[in-house]
Amino acid sequence: MRTVVRRQLSFHRDVVMAAGKRGILVAGTVSVVIGGSVGALAAWLADVSWLLAALLALLCLFVFYAVSAYGLWDKADRAREATLTGVKDRFETLRYALALGGFGAHISRNADGETWDVAVWVVVTNSSAEPLRCDTEELTATIQGQRSEEESESPVAGVVVQPDGSTTVLSGFVRGVALPWQEASLQFTALYGHPAGGPRYRKSQGYRLLTFSANRLFWKNAADIGLGAVLTSNPEVQDASPV
Repeated sequence: MRTVVRRQLSFHRDVVMAAGKRGILVAGTVSVVIGGSVGALAAWLADVSWLLAALLALLCLFVFYAVSAYGLWDKADRAREATLTGVKDRFETLRYALALGGFGAHISRNADGETWDVAVWVVVTNSSAEPLRCDTEELTATIQGQRSEEESESPVAGVVVQPDGSTTVLSGFVRGVALPWQEASLQFTALYGHPAGGPRYRKSQGYRLLTFSANRLFWKNAADIGLGAVLTSNPEVQDASPV
């Protein structure tokens, strides 16, 4: 977006400068004519020297140029404010654009045939008309009191979600889970914002993962299944310092 902003500011600057140059030329011509006329009239009426008449003409010229310069500055300032306001509005549309649109798990049976390794995945969606960069700060699944392993690198660090698009985020594995589980939860926190502007917002929310029957999985060594989830903490959107 920085490139877009530069182009917009450059466009406004070129337009304003072109208008300002025309205004200065017109003002200069008018000031010379009016100044000369006023000077000549003053010399004729007051019987003053032509030097004083020239000074009066220069004073008029200075006044007209000062007015033109102020008009040019005012136009440039209003164009800059309009551009910055437009950019701010575009950033603000991303504040509530990130949401979780689905839950599931990748389940792999261990060699003992009794326990499973479970990695929970969520679908991150972008409901805005702007691309959205998402950096996952936390995606932790807890099953029967056991937390998922921490990944060395977040699987969605720096991923750009396209307008009205989605991406899938996978947690680390919870090892040795007996199915069906009785208690499971998920905590999700992400930094996000426009790709060109850096992360501007932080969103955190928690879910309870619903229990399910594992009977249909016993004949498989691995499976991907959908999960139900109940929101347990209201999603909070906070401002984050751009990086």
